[in-house]
Amino acid sequence: MPAPSHAPQGPSRGAGRPRSLRVLSLDGGGVKGYSTLLILKRIFEALTPEDGKSPEPKPCDVFDLIVGTSTGGLIAIMLGRLHMSIDECLREYEKTSAVVFGNPVAQNPIGKLFKKVATGSFYDVALLEGAIRDLLVQRGRSADELFWEEDPQCRVMVCVTRSITSKVDVIRNYTSRHPTQQNYKCAIWEAAAATAAAPMFFRSVTLKTGEEWVDGAMRRNNPINEAMNEVNRESERGWEGRAIGCTVSIGTGVAQVREVSNSAGALVKSVVKIMTDSEDVADAFLGSSFGQQLERSHRYFRFNVPQGLQALKLDEWRETKRMNAFTMEYLSKYETGKSVVTCAKSLLDPDAAIPVVTRKLTLRGSPCVNFIDRAAYTNVLKDFFWTYVGDTSQIFVLWGLGGVGKTQLALKLADTMSQRVSVIWIRADQSNNFKLDYSKVLNRMLHDDDQPPKLETMTGAVLDDHLEQTRDYLEHHPGDWLLILDNADDMTAFRESVESHLPMRGRILVTTRDPRFQGDFGAPDDGMNVVPMDDEQSVKLLLKLIPARLQNGDDEESERATELVDLLGNLPLAIAQAAANIIDQQVSLSEYAAAFREATDKFEALKAATHDRRTRDPRNAVQSVALTWQISFERLEQSSPLSVTLLGYLACLHWDSVPRDLLRQFPEFAALSDIEFRNVLARLMQLSLVEEYAVDDWPQLRMHPMTHEYAWKRTKEDPAAFITGCFRLLGAIFPLVSGEDDNTWQLCSYLASHAMRVVGLAQSLALQSESQPGLMHVLALYLNAFGNVHVACQMASEALEMAEHFWPDQPSLLNSFRWTKIQCFTNAQRFEESLVDIDTWAETADLTLDADADVAGASASVPRLSGQKRAALNQKYSALKELRRFDEAHLLSKQLEPPTEGTENEWTAMALITKHNSAHALHRGGRSREARVVVDEVLRNVRGPDGELRVNRREYLAFLNLKADLLLRGGDGTGDMNEGLALFKQVYDEQIATTGVVDSDTWIAANNVVNTLADAPDAFPDSAQTSARIFVEMLTACAAPGMKQLRNQDSGKFQRHVRVFLIHFDEFFRTGRVPAAESDRLLHLRETLMNKFLLQTDVTVFVETFSVHNTRGVHLQQRGRAAEAEICHRDAMKGLVEWGAMGADRPPVPGLNSAKDYEETVATYHYNIMLAIARQGRLEHARAYREENKRSLEFAETCWGPLERRLVADGGNG
Repeated sequence: MPAPSHAPQGPSRGAGRPRSLRVLSLDGGGVKGYSTLLILKRIFEALTPEDGKSPEPKPCDVFDLIVGTSTGGLIAIMLGRLHMSIDECLREYEKTSAVVFGNPVAQNPIGKLFKKVATGSFYDVALLEGAIRDLLVQRGRSADELFWEEDPQCRVMVCVTRSITSKVDVIRNYTSRHPTQQNYKCAIWEAAAATAAAPMFFRSVTLKTGEEWVDGAMRRNNPINEAMNEVNRESERGWEGRAIGCTVSIGTGVAQVREVSNSAGALVKSVVKIMTDSEDVADAFLGSSFGQQLERSHRYFRFNVPQGLQALKLDEWRETKRMNAFTMEYLSKYETGKSVVTCAKSLLDPDAAIPVVTRKLTLRGSPCVNFIDRAAYTNVLKDFFWTYVGDTSQIFVLWGLGGVGKTQLALKLADTMSQRVSVIWIRADQSNNFKLDYSKVLNRMLHDDDQPPKLETMTGAVLDDHLEQTRDYLEHHPGDWLLILDNADDMTAFRESVESHLPMRGRILVTTRDPRFQGDFGAPDDGMNVVPMDDEQSVKLLLKLIPARLQNGDDEESERATELVDLLGNLPLAIAQAAANIIDQQVSLSEYAAAFREATDKFEALKAATHDRRTRDPRNAVQSVALTWQISFERLEQSSPLSVTLLGYLACLHWDSVPRDLLRQFPEFAALSDIEFRNVLARLMQLSLVEEYAVDDWPQLRMHPMTHEYAWKRTKEDPAAFITGCFRLLGAIFPLVSGEDDNTWQLCSYLASHAMRVVGLAQSLALQSESQPGLMHVLALYLNAFGNVHVACQMASEALEMAEHFWPDQPSLLNSFRWTKIQCFTNAQRFEESLVDIDTWAETADLTLDADADVAGASASVPRLSGQKRAALNQKYSALKELRRFDEAHLLSKQLEPPTEGTENEWTAMALITKHNSAHALHRGGRSREARVVVDEVLRNVRGPDGELRVNRREYLAFLNLKADLLLRGGDGTGDMNEGLALFKQVYDEQIATTGVVDSDTWIAANNVVNTLADAPDAFPDSAQTSARIFVEMLTACAAPGMKQLRNQDSGKFQRHVRVFLIHFDEFFRTGRVPAAESDRLLHLRETLMNKFLLQTDVTVFVETFSVHNTRGVHLQQRGRAAEAEICHRDAMKGLVEWGAMGADRPPVPGLNSAKDYEETVATYHYNIMLAIARQGRLEHARAYREENKRSLEFAETCWGPLERRLVADGGNG
């Protein structure tokens, strides 16, 4: 199932960095920015531990956002962008204050900078810009370094004013993703000059990009609102889920409004007005609902020297001592000191839960006792609701399937928020329930529970008036409550009866099955799709709900628990029900899991409901998934009967990957317009019964497996029409496919699971229809081509049987079904069984002369075989050969020879192939001398008068293979081994170069060469090198880039030859003939062959999984890597035991043909494990292992030598 649509944010960057945001807002004010630094210094002193061991932190390491205007903007840049400490700023200021505002112009960069801002004289802005550039160089930075940073830990924003429109704007050292914001590209010196370019002091500043700015303080001397607006904007894009933990706002002195001297002029009047505005802004913010909330929760602090600074003029640079004295006097006040300490604590731990208001709750319950935290949801919910931001609605929607745990998550949030705000729990499933619960809210919020309203006594008008009063009260106290609307599943009823009574401001959580609430009632980004638990959470919940006496606690039970929650689709309510049934039946977890796996009616196995005795909500006291979904189905039956029909078809298909366009083809929907069909589908999605998603722009649907099971349970009451409809549709569109080269195989792969589902349902209900055999026929071909051979055989057999029932008088049609069955049985190597159908096929084939088989000059009295007859007998020849019934195969091949002897067409392709087959049967039947005569005759006549081959290249190579085998293994001593090997090499080289490793004949050719070399290594001087070359070429080709996993129609035959090749390779490896430099690479290539190239099917043998581990372990022991070898040998033993446990259904493994073979192999693997343990120096552990497996190892030590003797041979102490 998919992950939740909104994952929780990870921890903030930096060790221990809090999740909540810390914001610093700095007013403008000329030279009085010195006071700002002194106040900030005192706060940071309170932050520093008294042990003196820890340095004072830098502001850039504490604050997430620093916002400033004018001088405050310059300080923000120095602290946040240049990462300066407060002491660095103060020291530079104190050293240069005497020259910053006097003559001559000071050369220190910071002195220049403050002089340009604070003096009352007119200065050239170029000098200001130059001073900033010098400061950057002094600090080891480029003079033109960009203000923007890559993902800064401390974000910096400075206020500016557009010179033409006087519009306020900001410049950031980061990128804002909010659609209303512009990001400006500029250098640090440009940003600093722009925020400080006060009219009358400097001319406006023009960025390289063309924007023209003046001092930000001209419009926003106190940037607190800009800071809060930025947090709100970034909470939608960059700071999702992060609440404000602490906000520090520092002013530059309270203004004294008085008549100014003529010498000051209009400029000083402007400055006084700016300072007055600065404090007015602070008062207005503190008076707002949001400001009050922050202040009450100790998350907003305003510091500003009230007396003394207002008398200072902007050019009184010599009054640094006075500024220091006034600021220190302010900081020495008790209330100020208390605020500094509280502020420091808030900065140190902004995540601390500080209660805002606690009132009597209307909560109806608590999370269940065994609640399992799902941090992906609970963290997001807490972060979203913990802080009420602004005077707007703060709505979040939890939507998802019934039983997925939405209410429990809401209860957990209510529990978390209950000590912070009033939690109002409202049942929103029905209009009456909503009005009943909502009508009690006002009295409880007013602590007037002695006179609760009686809903039944209220008339419509009185009730509406009371609900409006409730709404008005909540709107006037938006930060004091959390409203939870539970089970608001009917959007239409919600709009008509609920929405108008809800407040327009405040926190609201909605739980619903209808995803439309997110984006309709709530904002598009403010919601989460609650999906089933992950495996770890599911198992944890299951085990927590079951008494210990019904648990074994072993690894096997852990596997059963994982299997059970998987069958339950990780649905919390279904898991709780399973636990309730385990308790009800008093069976162990393992017993119940086994019974549930085999149960045909899963809901019968979940008949006991869950009971929550802690809740007072009757809907939640007794719960079951069946009851939960029954509500949805009943609502669906009333509102959209066509949606119920669509659900019936979905129940007959697989629960996942249902092509949406497929559903349009059912007759009930074929005539609908796109919009009409969309409305039918939408009703299912609105109840979270169906989820839509896209794969490569192809829309598909899925259902939760338990919902799907419940839909089938209801459909099963009258399933025939639905199942027949699925057979008709799938049978009409399922392609006839023979392999991956067929361009329709991908469509088959999408449809196969749905076809398997509907076939299984029909079989379970013993339903049959004429549309059924056709689908089963093409499905069997697909399964045979793509590896599920066992099921393909069963499917083909049933399809033929059913076709014989419906169409007994149509032999040609039946033979097409029969041919498919023969192909499946041949691929499964069930040759004996296939002979019965081959004979029937041959008997019913047309015996009349086939026009294509007519040969000029042949005797008219000789009967000729039709195409079907010849195909049937060729198939029989192959089966007889595989069954080693070579005499019968030879006689049949003679029957297949065309009647062309003595004519000019005696050596046609058909004649050559038939004679070759005859020779092959003679050779395998021990009549090699006769076979050689025939083969030599074939090879003499294989080319026509023009020198061209009369057969295709593949057939010719088969002729050469047989000739080589007769030379090497003719049995009469007259063969030439070198000529035979040369022919095998010739065939291999051509096969690998032309058809490659995807062709089974290439593997046959490779096996012929390496087997010949292995049989007589001394006869061929270069045998090891030749074998190594072939192993490297074949394995490398399998791992080549772009090589796809093999799917082959003849997968049984193909894998058989690959298996033989690997046996040769393993033996070659075991005997140490692989070059040491190549050994690791070849083993890796072998694993690639098994895991990525070869399709794992029901005929893939287990030896390929455990033999490679054993071989690798032996190799590692030889190289002294005993610890790694032990792991490999234990993996090999595990695979061998798994294969042994499969019983009669296990696939064949060469060398493991009897119980005795199996026991001897187990003994050998035990011996390798014991030896690997001992070779690590753990002799006592090895002896203990021998004692644990005494019976097997006694036999192994008689074969391979006692442990102690082997260690002596190693040079150990045995």
